[in-house]
Amino acid sequence: MCKYASLTRVVKTFRQVIALLAGVALTACSQGFNWREISVGATHLKIWLPCKPQEASREVDMQTNAHGNIQSFKVQISMVGCEKDSLQFAVAYLSLPQGSTQAQGTNETSLQQAWQEGSLRSLGVDPVLAGTARSGAVGGIQQGSHLSVTNEQGLYARFTWFMDAGILYQIALYVPKSAGLSSSKIAEIEDTFYASLQLK
Repeated sequence: MCKYASLTRVVKTFRQVIALLAGVALTACSQGFNWREISVGATHLKIWLPCKPQEASREVDMQTNAHGNIQSFKVQISMVGCEKDSLQFAVAYLSLPQGSTQAQGTNETSLQQAWQEGSLRSLGVDPVLAGTARSGAVGGIQQGSHLSVTNEQGLYARFTWFMDAGILYQIALYVPKSAGLSSSKIAEIEDTFYASLQLK
């Protein structure tokens, strides 16, 4: 469980920031996808984006429930992302202070579940109805959790969560119905985006 109001609001804010800056950050290749590799902040992650990345960060109140042990704490969520032809590409990540009392009793699974539920609710999707995330490798990531959903407005979203070096990542692709893309074109873009994931 998480404090949905706070986390859901932050997820929506990140996406609004990407949309707002998209018109200012147009790439020279406006008719196609000009993929370029970027390093994500000071982390070990590298990924391809088809547009100039924008960055944002927010402090979020979260609550996890690990085996009945409820923990409330604040975390800093950072995001790198961009928008291209109304598609949004986002890499968000957070870490807990090592050895702090906030981190005691909190594990990767409960933290990921809290983030997953908050992200789904930001799209108006009931986490219970969204199904269970599948596990598996993607790109250079050996183990991650993957989930795809479509909300009532026809917005398709693909999420991947994984942990590395004490940092929990969420990789997201948002494709609105208004983009008018075929399922095969979406799959092509999705495959390129997620296959580019690499850890330095």
